[in-house]
Amino acid sequence: MSSSAPPTATVTVRSAVDLVCVVPYLIGFYPGDGSLVVTAFAHNRVVFAARLDLPDGGLTATEVSSVTDYLVPIVCQQQTVTDVVVIGYGHAGQVDQVLRTVGQAFATAGVTVRDLLRVTGTRMFTITCGDPA
Repeated sequence: MSSSAPPTATVTVRSAVDLVCVVPYLIGFYPGDGSLVVTAFAHNRVVFAARLDLPDGGLTATEVSSVTDYLVPIVCQQQTVTDVVVIGYGHAGQVDQVLRTVGQAFATAGVTVRDLLRVTGTRMFTITCGDPA
């Protein structure tokens, strides 16, 4: 009887849409509205993914600051994190400001923010794009 390593799966992510599609596999379920997902990369390899629930009524500035104070150090402690993509699930009023604030917190910590994405229903938007079309 020989022992062999368990098979490993490799998924290639080439775009923001691909990343949004693999998030459920990274965290174990499809995040619903009011979720915030951070995917951390070491160069071009995903090394960590975390999800937070946002309250239905949104977050105050103090609460967002508290979230970033908690989240950023946890992500930065994972292997060698070179960059992150932050994804918010829900409508613009619920997640866009949180995405911007969390993105700024990572940038302040010296982590490159590849993109800030919002998933609303079956559509994905990048909120870092200056072209509304």
